[in-house]
Amino acid sequence: MRTFKSPIARLVQVAPKHFQLLGLSLVMTLTMLAVTTSAQALRSDQLVLDSMRVHVSAIRAGVPGTNQTAALCAEVEQLITRLSSIQMKFSDWVDLKVLTESTIHQDQVTGPSSQARRERPRKVIGEAYISSLRSDDELLGGLLTAGVSDTDRRQTLAFVKEDLEIKRKFLDRGDFVETCLCQYNAYNYDPAMFTERAGEVLVKAQTLAGTQDIAGYRIFFVQQGWIKDPNHFLTFSSLSSPTRDEYLAPGPYFIWAVKDSKSTDRSLIRIGTQGPSQIVQIAVPAN
Repeated sequence: MRTFKSPIARLVQVAPKHFQLLGLSLVMTLTMLAVTTSAQALRSDQLVLDSMRVHVSAIRAGVPGTNQTAALCAEVEQLITRLSSIQMKFSDWVDLKVLTESTIHQDQVTGPSSQARRERPRKVIGEAYISSLRSDDELLGGLLTAGVSDTDRRQTLAFVKEDLEIKRKFLDRGDFVETCLCQYNAYNYDPAMFTERAGEVLVKAQTLAGTQDIAGYRIFFVQQGWIKDPNHFLTFSSLSSPTRDEYLAPGPYFIWAVKDSKSTDRSLIRIGTQGPSQIVQIAVPAN
């Protein structure tokens, strides 16, 4: 699991000297972001967006105002602002990890009293959504390192822009997945344990030869911007076909299937454009 660092810490860590010598106005912006005291900013999804905003501002400050990179930065900043605005509407939402850990602790100590069950938030920010935003933030932070070409910078900004745009449309539609927190708790089948998860899609993968399911494939996926880095490759928790449902954040992914060291082509698939659930079909050879 990657450790989330504050916007200031990440910028200082990755920024070369010419970015560290930014003007006073940028420093003031960073300071204001770092000391934000609203309760909403303490939530993981908002913190990550704040960090992304800092990185984009630093990238934009290092390129000419008429540069294509600057234009892409402006578009990414607008999407970050829009996502932040949408997320601010969810003032009663909590991080899923925080909710489930507190639920387990409370029930172990006192048992699931009826009052406690009624008071549990019914809506949560999905872990896959926050993890996806952090991956975008990591991409942006990497653009502040020395030696990044303007071509690579524009390409990465375009990847982040598309990812945020798909997330924005998904949240704007109000597509939510209902899930049960029973997996975190011994008290199953309690209606109060059901909740809504924001920013996640239930994805199932099928490996097909024509119309026939072919079993035994491991399904790999990675966010579009990380296709060149195997360290960011992830797998579904079960083999095909079909797999069990997985929670993925909306966005563009490369998805492929592997069996006996043989791999299918890596297909770019946009998750979340069809609603809160999606079936991914991957063509494989017949047995």
